[in-house]
Amino acid sequence: MTDSPRRILAIQTAYLGDCVLTLPLLREAKALYPQSRLSVLTLPRTAALFQEFPAVDDVLADDKRGADSGILGALRLAGRLKSRGFDLAIIPHRSLRSALLALLAGIPRRVGFASSAGWFLMTHRAPFDWATHDLDRNLSLLKALDPSLSPSKDVWRGVAASDQARASIAARWGSLRLAPGAPVVGLHAGSAWGTKRWPEDRWAELCRRLKSQGFEPLLTGGPDDATLSSRVAAASGAASLAGMTGLGELKALMEKLSLFVTNDSGPMHVACAMGVPALAIFGPTTRGLGFFPYGARNEVAEVELGCRPCPGSLHGPMTCPHGHFLCMKLITVDEVFSRAMRMLSGREKANRKRKEASRGLLTIFLALFPFSFSLFPL
Repeated sequence: MTDSPRRILAIQTAYLGDCVLTLPLLREAKALYPQSRLSVLTLPRTAALFQEFPAVDDVLADDKRGADSGILGALRLAGRLKSRGFDLAIIPHRSLRSALLALLAGIPRRVGFASSAGWFLMTHRAPFDWATHDLDRNLSLLKALDPSLSPSKDVWRGVAASDQARASIAARWGSLRLAPGAPVVGLHAGSAWGTKRWPEDRWAELCRRLKSQGFEPLLTGGPDDATLSSRVAAASGAASLAGMTGLGELKALMEKLSLFVTNDSGPMHVACAMGVPALAIFGPTTRGLGFFPYGARNEVAEVELGCRPCPGSLHGPMTCPHGHFLCMKLITVDEVFSRAMRMLSGREKANRKRKEASRGLLTIFLALFPFSFSLFPL
């Protein structure tokens, strides 16, 4: 691109996980055009995620299921966007509506995927590769603008919990009555799609087994997951914060976890972004769709079946179209528990190595500079 844009609009009005996987794209866009003002158009429920991200200057709400719904709502929204004078739109969301909004807003340069429903409305297009993780696919949009771009390998840089969110979680922590010093394992049993939910009784049994090994299971989730999580908690003795945390608090909660066991969900991607090892349970979806937990420390529990992934949807239907639900039923508690224990063991070993290395450095320092403590006592 010859002229650097002054005002950039990124459009991402999909689900939480899609928004999390857009964050590295936004950071790289800001690094590529540091003098520009970067705004994000997103749903009201995901606005907080972008508001707390340092690369983003402004967050605009697209209430596409409310005030901005329908043709008239979209036209009004496009008019508001046009008044802001954006000169570049970056559109990872592959919907026709998103592309049309950018066009109607008079944004002269629009970059999106060649497979987007609104591909013909784009001025710059990037190929969409199913073999690539969605985070990397999103980053490839900038290659359509600058083919020489080399994104940072620290993909989650800038993702952090706020002090306010940390204080909110700290204020609630005591009421959970967790065993002092016990490692905490987060568990996300819910999903908006029925076939993405591992059976409820298996979550309860997994919680019981974790408790028997000295770990504290803690259930997470949004308001729609609260009832399910309460039943699992009652059946297993696990603690639950489901329905009691916003996006900011969820990030702060992740900082306290040793492992996150989850269905294929938005919080799975939040865990990855916060550096928490994630063990994901995949039923109707597969790694081949590109939305698996990003990073070498994460794992996916799944079974090979000819009917996976469920056809016709990236997310999976509410009920199994074949009536057997084997993609989830064949994933046993034994397997998930075994994987969880192995991942937890690996994390403990890594922590011990770091502590031993720190002690070794302190020993060397004391041997070389024994006088330092007499001059500067602790």
